[in-house]
Amino acid sequence: MKNIFLYPKHNKYYKSPNPYIFDFHRELAKRHRIVNKNASGLGILNLYIYFFSTDIFIFNWIETLPQKMLGRFQVAGFVLFLWFVRVFKKKIVWVLHNKGSHHQNDNKLVKKVFDLMMKRSDKIITHSESGKSFVKEVYPDQASKVMVIMHPIRELFPLLNVEKTTDFLIWGSVYKYKGIDKFLNFNSTLSSDRQFKVKIAGKCFDRKYLAEIEGLLGENIEFYNAVLDFEEIYRFAQESRFILFTYNSDTVISSGSLIDSIRMGSMILGPNHGAFKDLNHLSFVNTYEDFNQIPSIIKTIDQDGYRLESERQAFYEENNWKKFIEKLDSILLEL
Repeated sequence: MKNIFLYPKHNKYYKSPNPYIFDFHRELAKRHRIVNKNASGLGILNLYIYFFSTDIFIFNWIETLPQKMLGRFQVAGFVLFLWFVRVFKKKIVWVLHNKGSHHQNDNKLVKKVFDLMMKRSDKIITHSESGKSFVKEVYPDQASKVMVIMHPIRELFPLLNVEKTTDFLIWGSVYKYKGIDKFLNFNSTLSSDRQFKVKIAGKCFDRKYLAEIEGLLGENIEFYNAVLDFEEIYRFAQESRFILFTYNSDTVISSGSLIDSIRMGSMILGPNHGAFKDLNHLSFVNTYEDFNQIPSIIKTIDQDGYRLESERQAFYEENNWKKFIEKLDSILLEL
């Protein structure tokens, strides 16, 4: 059993449609002691409070630290923390979810934290082969630290016998980097009889981008600008022929929304990179290079329900949270 500091704390994400940290904390605590489980919201200060009671620090999304409240000061405190880690020979595991920040990838402090984590981490976990390739290409001296473990998946939802009333469901928080506006523009260029019926389910917090999306809505587009319960999204998914991912950001390595879409029993269509590319050997994950390929791709997809369900079950058995922690443990034992 190891004494582990898990960042960030789980309770902030408890009601998220993708409660990754909550699940991470719950499963990790079955095998190890989470030293900061009762920590107060003091940000980076908790790294110092729990420093000497910690064997291994596990970080998720720490590269976004500059974007948080008092970000510049938190970064300064984090840099000092990394010096203490080196002096006292503590261990760091970094879960590399993205190639940088989706929203402020040109932020110099974001880049600084990212570079420091590459250099100071003892092990780097990534959820797709493209994450490993990225490190090998951009940070070749750190490539030997990288281990690929597929993004863990929660319990599967049953398939419902409901009518498919929508071609594509696009779900999750609506951000510019996801490229939804570009797909809606593409859809509008198709002849009226070929345009897809699209349902967008997710809150847009950027007023300017919200206005862009609303300006692209037509009779074939439904937009639910709200934070929806996962059960509502699941129902929408079952009523849709496909869940569509329109990501156009080069920062994306893995996607919790992709994994949750597998949970919901959906046929998935996404860009040919990251975890989408890793999983396109599965019958329910299909990829495209650009939007122009989508009409022809969906005509060739085999939607055999039995094959989909058997492959989905096999994927769950190999990549559930228990399996993830078992795989992670084998890495922690090396530290």
